[in-house]
Amino acid sequence: MTPSWYVLHSKPNREDFLYAQLLYRDLKAYFPRLHVNPVNPRARKMKPFFPGYLFVNLDRKGYSLSRLSYIPGANRVVSFDHKPAVVPDEVITSIQKNVEHINKADQAQSMGLKHGDPVIIQGGAPLRGIMPSSILH
Repeated sequence: MTPSWYVLHSKPNREDFLYAQLLYRDLKAYFPRLHVNPVNPRARKMKPFFPGYLFVNLDRKGYSLSRLSYIPGANRVVSFDHKPAVVPDEVITSIQKNVEHINKADQAQSMGLKHGDPVIIQGGAPLRGIMPSSILH
């Protein structure tokens, strides 16, 4: 049987801890997080994209899904009609790309870009090379 992605529900505010526990057990896991700029400098700099949920990739023949619920920080494996929910690889890839895109955009904002700053569009054939302020005038 080939490995599949499953959704693991964590205990409240224990996503980081659970992710570390999964990695400690050599399980392939994905924990999508977004960069944030908190007002309090001691606050977390990353927040979960799906609060309370992580993804685990494993082969059910080699690892029982019921064991996941006993990992510290875990609540349960997400199931529908008593069957564990399988997330297609394409969905995980799409989530990874979107989170990466959002985090790159956030980095651009943290590099000093602010509302009203001039930018040049480099992609998208119809608007390539145009400065958005020239569109408005």
